[in-house]
Amino acid sequence: MELSIITVASLGLLGLCLTLMVKPLNREIAVFISIVTSILLLMYALYHMRSLLEFLSTYFQKISGGGMYFSVLIKVLITAYAADFTAQLCRDAGENSIAGKVELAGKVIIFAVASPVILSVMELVSRLISL
Repeated sequence: MELSIITVASLGLLGLCLTLMVKPLNREIAVFISIVTSILLLMYALYHMRSLLEFLSTYFQKISGGGMYFSVLIKVLITAYAADFTAQLCRDAGENSIAGKVELAGKVIIFAVASPVILSVMELVSRLISL
């Protein structure tokens, strides 16, 4: 299945129109519509991302030690997308301060998850220098 931009654009525009129509009447419901639309779009994208992840998984399994790198890559991507998605939802609700903290926490988590790879690269460089 292909990710259909027509479906994504239609769902996005429908959510936008509903939000704009409801916002003058009830801001809370407008935020709720925005969040639901965002979650539906995210679920649609994640469903279609499955085939890409399967392809990458088979590629990384062929590389020695690639399994570890693949799992780190997936954890970093999921953390980045989740933090960005959550921060955008916070901004849509008018909570810029919380959005900034979510982004900061996401960056710290990405650094922590990527630390084994960083250490591995540093060890490799160290071995190359000592040759």
